[in-house]
Amino acid sequence: MAVNSSILLNPGPVAVAPETWKAIARPAIHQRSAAFEAFFAQLQVGLQYLFQTHQPVLALAGSGTLGMEVTLRSLFAAGDKVVVQDNGKFSER
Repeated sequence: MAVNSSILLNPGPVAVAPETWKAIARPAIHQRSAAFEAFFAQLQVGLQYLFQTHQPVLALAGSGTLGMEVTLRSLFAAGDKVVVQDNGKFSER
């Protein structure tokens, strides 16, 4: 499958590199296996370097909406009042 060389700046669909298709085709690693533990430890080190921190970095498997909800629920308690800006289709949640 040929990959389109144009860059799409929208949510999708997006061009996928052949290397990505090959990685997707590999068998999944069970989340309770030693291989996953090693992968996750390496991921943590990489994320800590990326964000220049020694603190643990939370890796979420989900959408951006999940990330936003986790962040807001960590910062505010039930019943707190917050200001929410609606600035387009992807902020209408």
